[in-house]
Amino acid sequence: YAQDGGLELEARLCQRAGRTRRMLGDARKAEVHLQIALDLAVDMGERETEAESQLELGRLYRSQSRNTLAIIHLEAAQQAAEAVGGDERFSTAPDWARRVAVSALEDLGILAREAGRSNDSAALFERALEIAGDDESLAAQALLGMASSKNRVEDFEGALELLSASLEKARQGEDRILMARILNNTGITHHMADRMEQALHFYREARDLYRTVGFPYGLVISLHNVGDSHLRLGAHGRAWAAFEESRKLAEQLGMPMGTILNEPYMAHLEALRSIESGEEVYSAPFIERIEAMVDEARRLGDLETSVVARALVGRTWRAFGAELEARESLERAVEGARKLESAPLVHEFERELASLG
Repeated sequence: YAQDGGLELEARLCQRAGRTRRMLGDARKAEVHLQIALDLAVDMGERETEAESQLELGRLYRSQSRNTLAIIHLEAAQQAAEAVGGDERFSTAPDWARRVAVSALEDLGILAREAGRSNDSAALFERALEIAGDDESLAAQALLGMASSKNRVEDFEGALELLSASLEKARQGEDRILMARILNNTGITHHMADRMEQALHFYREARDLYRTVGFPYGLVISLHNVGDSHLRLGAHGRAWAAFEESRKLAEQLGMPMGTILNEPYMAHLEALRSIESGEEVYSAPFIERIEAMVDEARRLGDLETSVVARALVGRTWRAFGAELEARESLERAVEGARKLESAPLVHEFERELASLG
């Protein structure tokens, strides 16, 4: 901490230390630094550090799936930025206010999407783009979110156009973490369009860039996506290795959604391996593991992950030859995907249902 620079400098140093700790995956120390920074900034009426600390706390809690706390802090960050914005387009706002507002809106948009509030999510991303103005990196963030909205209605080419524009802006802004996020989401678009080889290519690029910049939270997600692509392509050994690495890293980070993402897939793969061994095997242990993750994802407010895990329950029942149970689980997955307003998931699960005969 600052020795002789006053409380204002101490607050700024704490905020920066907290952000660095968050990005390195040290959640406990990040929270301590950021809370100190926030308390000092509020006491002094130092709006910039207050808003930045609220934003970083919101991002930290989102990474831990503490979504209620995340929303509280992200909305506080947005409001602090809006207070000095000047007008709707932030035309007279300081740079920090524009940056905080766009970043908070993006995170809030992601949370709204995960909770199945597609219209709210799209509106938040559009507002972020309006505020971003001519700032390349901020516009890239907003376009990234808007591309996800395109994916939901299966406008994959429209999504790819936005992602391409977003990647170019991120490159111009020299924001490598944002570049990795865009590469990962480009993989997601190809994945949803059932172009698995292209999806795997972009997931690997995102994974490698996250490794290079040392951003472990992004690495958890990209490793999981690499595993999912391998699974779809029939490379079960490679899929298992990617899921396992992703889960282990998530556990080290205290990132519960990383565990919840990977555990259903690993249980499904273990079930397939047991069936292929030719030994007598019971379905219950595998189904129970996946069902537990369905419930845990729902409890944490990530309805999309819960729905995807529900579909994995159906696929696992099917692998055991229990088509009645498989149909019931997949029907519930379709229902959940409809509530999320995710056309790609609805159509994927409906195809699986149809293949049951």
